[in-house]
Amino acid sequence: MYDGIKGISSSALYFAMKVPAVALAAAAIIATTAVVKDKKEVIEELKPKTEISETVKAPAIPVFKVVALDGIILFDFDKFNIDAVAKEILDKIAVQMCTTHPNKLLILEGHTDKFGSNKYNQVLSENRASSAKAYLIKLGVPADRIISVKGFGKTLLLPKMTHHQNRRVILLFVDK
Repeated sequence: MYDGIKGISSSALYFAMKVPAVALAAAAIIATTAVVKDKKEVIEELKPKTEISETVKAPAIPVFKVVALDGIILFDFDKFNIDAVAKEILDKIAVQMCTTHPNKLLILEGHTDKFGSNKYNQVLSENRASSAKAYLIKLGVPADRIISVKGFGKTLLLPKMTHHQNRRVILLFVDK
């Protein structure tokens, strides 16, 4: 009595032994040929069933012209609090926003050094930019003049700078 080969039934083995290899190859070709479709059939199947009646325009994205890099504030490792040096820089920027640049808007971009996970550094960089915004608002800068507060985590490292210099918030004046 034959127990069979693991995974192959005895009837399949019997069939394979009785039918010549040429017949098996021909059967395989016939089976696969039935599945292959004509190129035109495939193209027709891929065409959309409904036609698009109108083009939808994407909303316009405002483009701002950066007119000045007005400041960079630095942070200690794993911190987002505004220290004394950062306060001096932000104090000057708040004055400029009200006097020298009354029609300019401000963009704040937070960054981190390379240490830590991407997710952690993303949040840390956002917190740094947000703390700079909060301090400027506390000084009287209208919140609507700070048009962008972004964190970039460790995606925009400055390779020739120290780790400390990469832990920064960049402040950019832009035209309205």
